[in-house]
Amino acid sequence: MDEYGASVTVIGRSQVPFNGIIMVVLTPEEGDAQVFEETADILTAGKEDTVGIIWQGVPKGDYNVKIYAVNQNGEILDSHETVLRVFEPVAETNPPEESPAFSSLAALGIFLCIILLGRKGKGKKE
Repeated sequence: MDEYGASVTVIGRSQVPFNGIIMVVLTPEEGDAQVFEETADILTAGKEDTVGIIWQGVPKGDYNVKIYAVNQNGEILDSHETVLRVFEPVAETNPPEESPAFSSLAALGIFLCIILLGRKGKGKKE
């Protein structure tokens, strides 16, 4: 079964390690927002990690998408906003025994590749 989700690439830009989560918030035109989170590897300058987040229970519709890099203290270090149209509802599924999620995400075209901690606010310190 194909899955919908996001793939977020996080690149460290400081010698201060990034130790936190990537949070994706989907907000429909009407209704409540859905939040999906995944832990990123600990990153320092020049290192990167791609975090895969699978969305479940997302109805058909248009969404505002906000992606946040959040440290262990709950501080948002960087963010990115975009929009997304889901053409068919995403059903709740049981976790797969194996994880072929990345190729499925790319095949669906719902593959978001965001460079956080480096794209926006190039002069920011972490």
